[in-house]
Amino acid sequence: MPIPTSLWRKLGFAFVIAPVAAAPTWAEAVREPIQTSVSFDVGEIANSSFDEADQQWIQRTGITITQGVLVGDRVRLVVGVGGMFFNSYPENITVAYQHSLKFGPGVSQAQSIIKLGDVTNPWGSLRLGLIPYKYNPDAKNLGEYLLRSSAYPNALFTGGYNIINSASTLVQGAVFEAKTGPVTHDFVVAIERDYEPAGDITPSYLVSYKPHPAIELGAGITLAHLISVKPSLTTPKGAPKNGGDPTNRYEADTVVTDPNDTTFSNYTFKATKLMARASVNLQTFLQTPFGPEDFKIYTEAALLGVKNYPFYYDNRWHRIPVMVGINLPTRFGSFKWLDQLSVEAEYRKADFTNSIAISYVDYTLPLPYLPSFSQDPHGYDKNELSRGPWYRNEGIKWSVYAKRSLIPGLDLYAQVASDHNRPMKITSDGALVPNREPLTPKPTDWYYLVRLQMGI
Repeated sequence: MPIPTSLWRKLGFAFVIAPVAAAPTWAEAVREPIQTSVSFDVGEIANSSFDEADQQWIQRTGITITQGVLVGDRVRLVVGVGGMFFNSYPENITVAYQHSLKFGPGVSQAQSIIKLGDVTNPWGSLRLGLIPYKYNPDAKNLGEYLLRSSAYPNALFTGGYNIINSASTLVQGAVFEAKTGPVTHDFVVAIERDYEPAGDITPSYLVSYKPHPAIELGAGITLAHLISVKPSLTTPKGAPKNGGDPTNRYEADTVVTDPNDTTFSNYTFKATKLMARASVNLQTFLQTPFGPEDFKIYTEAALLGVKNYPFYYDNRWHRIPVMVGINLPTRFGSFKWLDQLSVEAEYRKADFTNSIAISYVDYTLPLPYLPSFSQDPHGYDKNELSRGPWYRNEGIKWSVYAKRSLIPGLDLYAQVASDHNRPMKITSDGALVPNREPLTPKPTDWYYLVRLQMGI
């Protein structure tokens, strides 16, 4: 869908003129009521392919405090801070630094929101700072692939410090939104903070279209690591930092070329990612006595890396995750037993394990997990490398999410899933890092988690 010329004009206005034109005096600032939320999570990794994680208890206590300030009639500033008490993985009662309770502080958001156009009926907005961003309103756990994945290596993520109802991204940068009739355009410029190499600038464009109140279509493109702050990290050359042969090189390619070597080129973290999604609310057409969001079906698919590379990334079909979800009936007439009940399933035929060991933990290279870098893997059969005893097949993932409001300000959540959640793992030197791969890599691996959340 071509972008209207008028939208480009609005985009220029948003980034150049709006921050200046919208700057009122601080005397006009009005503080909003402080919002506070406290949550208690209890659950268990019921089954895991990792023996040290099998039946590990999950217990977390978190708090967030959010303050909003209105500056004039056009600008809103929002800052949220909080923290979480939790146990890291693995929980070994014989080792004090593994068994002790941890506390992680954090910033949930720190953004300025500027209305563009008529303040009573704005045609768009510009957000700057640390921004909670969600482009798929229906996704509960799986999905949101465009900004929650890496292409090279091909890795998917869910959860984090917050596991339940966490299908979103915390963007560090800017989000410009513009509405043109039934179409909404989002331009996102993010500074990479979750995926190596950190600091690179990644722009995205997302569009959603509602041809009917019950139907929504969406698409997007992300140019991951388009602007590199240090090209030698984004497209690393030579041997890994821990030694060994230069496994991050491949025979000469017409697009990515190493100017210092006419024989080999290098793998890169740079990638073009594409996404498409759709949803249809069957309840609008069926007119059943169920809830207004019941029988809503939604789906999302993404191509994580348009370009093929030899050996590791030579099949685009193996870089396409597909998620399908449905909201099941939660009420009949006036009787409501849940506010929401959603089931999601995902399929991806991956060549390698969903691991960040090589890209994040050990080498900082855009390569999938291999058992050893002591030899050049190109001399081996690909199936021998990718399907060895270290491989954990995770073609099918699933998730069940439920929510029930008990009284105003008190909500009960539950989630049962086999997903891509990587808990924080504590190393022998006391550092907290994401686990290299999900603890539930196979469909038979799963966990359950229940949350009681209070907010005012």
